[in-house]
Amino acid sequence: MREHTITQFLDEPQYSHPDKARVVIIPAPLEYTVSYLQGTRHGPQAILNASSQLELYDEELECCPLEEVGIYTRPALDYQGLDHASALKLTGEAVREVLERRQLPLLIGGEHSLSLQPIAVAREFFPDLTVVHIDAHGDLRAEYEGSPLSHACI
Repeated sequence: MREHTITQFLDEPQYSHPDKARVVIIPAPLEYTVSYLQGTRHGPQAILNASSQLELYDEELECCPLEEVGIYTRPALDYQGLDHASALKLTGEAVREVLERRQLPLLIGGEHSLSLQPIAVAREFFPDLTVVHIDAHGDLRAEYEGSPLSHACI
């Protein structure tokens, strides 16, 4: 089976104009501090590839919500040559750009540390922001393996 690469969520260009979409997907293939299995950097592309199989029509709503909302997918963030802190900063800057356009950022990615900077940026825009963290384990350490930026410190 040949690997395919999709660059837009759902691969539906008519629903993905960057200026009209209310949701902007930011593929973030971050993988710096994983401690069990490697591969989180492949997550965003796998999600985009699988999105072509989603059903667009919602039977309960009797419509295609995507027509109203619109989802634009930015090019994947490029972390090549960056240290972990710089990669997180780049991620936060991407989220800031989306929020400044009054769009909803949706990150798909990599390891848990990916959330650190985007949450900090979102709090600048929404001071009363509440974060609901759902995971198999808390990842609430102050540092892990000498780093406060670890996936285990989210």
